[in-house]
Amino acid sequence: MRLSSLVLAAALALNAPMAASARPAATPMVAVAPQYDTTHVYVAPQDVDAFVAAFIGVFGGRSTRQVVATVTPTPSSTTSQLLQTPVGTVSLFGFKTPAPYPFGAERTGYLVEDMDVAVKAARATGADVIVEPFPDPIGRDAVIQWPGGVNTQLYWHTKTPDYPAFETLPENRVYVSRDRADAFLKSFVAFSHGRIVYDDAKASAREIGRPAETFRRVRVSSNFGKLTVMVTDGHLPFPYGREMTGYEVADLERYARQGPQPRRPGAGRTTGPPGSPQRDGELPRRLHRRDPRRAALIMSPARHHFAGLLLAAGMSLASGAHAQTAASESTADSAVKSPARPAIKTNRWQEDWSALADPALRTEPLDRLKYLPLGDAGYLTLGATLRERVETNNAAAFGVTGSDDTYVLQRLQAHADARLGENWEVFTQLEDVRAFGKRQRGGADQNRLDLRLAFVAYENTTAQGTFKARVGRQDMAFDKQRFISSRDGPAVRQSFDAVWADWETGPWRILGFLSQPVQYADNKAFDDTSSGHFRFDMLRVERHVLGTNELSAYYARYARSSARYGDAAGEEDRDVFDARYAGTVGALDWDVEGMAQRGSVGPSQVRAWALGAIGGYTLENVTWTPRLGLQIDAASGDRHKGDGKVETFNPLFPNGVYFTKAAYTGYVNLTHVRPSVTVKPNARLSVQMAVAGQWRQTTRDAIYTAPNIALPGSAGVGGRWTGAYGQVHADYVFNAHLTGLIEAVHYEVGRSIRDVGGRDSDYLGVELKFGW
Repeated sequence: MRLSSLVLAAALALNAPMAASARPAATPMVAVAPQYDTTHVYVAPQDVDAFVAAFIGVFGGRSTRQVVATVTPTPSSTTSQLLQTPVGTVSLFGFKTPAPYPFGAERTGYLVEDMDVAVKAARATGADVIVEPFPDPIGRDAVIQWPGGVNTQLYWHTKTPDYPAFETLPENRVYVSRDRADAFLKSFVAFSHGRIVYDDAKASAREIGRPAETFRRVRVSSNFGKLTVMVTDGHLPFPYGREMTGYEVADLERYARQGPQPRRPGAGRTTGPPGSPQRDGELPRRLHRRDPRRAALIMSPARHHFAGLLLAAGMSLASGAHAQTAASESTADSAVKSPARPAIKTNRWQEDWSALADPALRTEPLDRLKYLPLGDAGYLTLGATLRERVETNNAAAFGVTGSDDTYVLQRLQAHADARLGENWEVFTQLEDVRAFGKRQRGGADQNRLDLRLAFVAYENTTAQGTFKARVGRQDMAFDKQRFISSRDGPAVRQSFDAVWADWETGPWRILGFLSQPVQYADNKAFDDTSSGHFRFDMLRVERHVLGTNELSAYYARYARSSARYGDAAGEEDRDVFDARYAGTVGALDWDVEGMAQRGSVGPSQVRAWALGAIGGYTLENVTWTPRLGLQIDAASGDRHKGDGKVETFNPLFPNGVYFTKAAYTGYVNLTHVRPSVTVKPNARLSVQMAVAGQWRQTTRDAIYTAPNIALPGSAGVGGRWTGAYGQVHADYVFNAHLTGLIEAVHYEVGRSIRDVGGRDSDYLGVELKFGW
């Protein structure tokens, strides 16, 4: 009753005002989602590879396999591939034959739910269908022309695609005349079911290369994404008017410095628009009435150049048909996954609500509390997260120390985030975690009202790089969170009282911190503490290699004044050496990490290690886009009792659900092999099915459950085989605020567990999480 009431109340609160303001639509909604909006780029065939290298080199991401096909209704031949990046997608064509009319003049492609319905809706809202629907190798296409002569391609896939949401939404840019602007806006807004976010009649014309003048600039938001309409007299200096898409990036300086690779002599120069003199490498700062932005011009190879615009860098191809894109950083129009609004994140301090400075964008209940001005240069954001999870486990710890248990884990968080100017952030979060009906509670199950996070952060970006620092109680999580995590899976998250510093420049990132991990108590409110008796410090280096693949390594020191293992006890002091390589090539992805531990526990020497690898291959052209995965993990155990060595691996601060939410497996003294299949029936639903086998590294050490709890009596008993399990996990996104998951696990124990009183175990968990 508690769970259903909370979710129902949240859903009603979220949807009631929206329903009240909804108006009947004149035409059906045909848009799918912004991540299916693609910029169409046409280049000469010999320039395709250079363009791919340049574009991916700047923005990251990957390219689909290149094919040669006919993508027009009349005979033609072109290479075709999709460049998918975190900030936008490009459909890249290298025509081997002349491109039939009117192909090459369309600016973007929009995925629609139903082609026939979309074409009918386009006509009904005032657009011309200049190319009637026709089949292509993967579906159907049509080309429509809006009032004002703007061409757009509509497309529909036979097999439903499933692309990840962008980190930031691209901005489609169109230029129309003063005579046809209103007709264009009326037609597009009606077709897209969008809304005009703002209509600025006196925007600075610096954005179009005429800094002493003004012009009309209109922003439209819809489920197709962002659209900016530039209403001009057509007197545009080159290259203004040729750019088609703006890409928002988090660190414009880094992108401008990096530029497309490889570089040629004279490449890499940054500059502003005509009339704004500046030094090489200096980034202009320009103010727009609603959008303060920064921009840069960089040059790239293979007859492509990036033209400097207000939105940042517009990429213009000087070969064959013209095609342009742009890269941008916007400080007042930040959008993540939905137009002009940030996504709700696990780490709430990473959200930027500055877009709501514009009252027109405050479209949801209590939006006024997401942007409370603090003087002229800052604002305060309030927010909350509620997670309810119901779990049932018929044999916790395989029944050796646990029993049949069904309970509710509730986590409620409330936060205040103050942004002071461009550089400073003060973040505070309170947390209340309850375990209702749980018979056996661990340290991560319950922690009544306490201070979860409280830190001051500073960030400053220059032409040389970005410096970040944080002081106070904060989160830390790295990589797959095998060994260092914020522990979001269990009920009580892990915090650190720490001093953190971070420097990013080009492909490099160097960071370090000194910390005292927070120790949790549940005796009264605000009783969590940290002290010098428990320390964790780190120095880490990361570098992007071979594109966006990441190579990283770190040294850390883990120190506790008191520790106990099966073969040693006393003060623990571990030196930790870790290396990781992760990336993608085409449909293949991988993440490989290794860790060595040295040091001491009391008088005994530490000699421990662990390896973890996750890889997968995604079948992009198969229904539901299945990913075939394989996970292999191994960690050392203590092989010889009384030899003065501790070989039991310490998993440090592991993610409690790295293996499963059932907590049957700890990252200690094990070999773990887990093949899996993940499918995505639609953009909201992901389902993973897996089986796994587990062994001990050595029978001299115990069998461990999560996070590193030894099963009583298991050391020296039985063989290496500990058992196998099957797992089904499903995630579902109801809307931008509400997500859910369900997981079921069945574990068939081996003889080693049966010999100490264990039995087969079943787990079922259902979770709903609401974020405001």
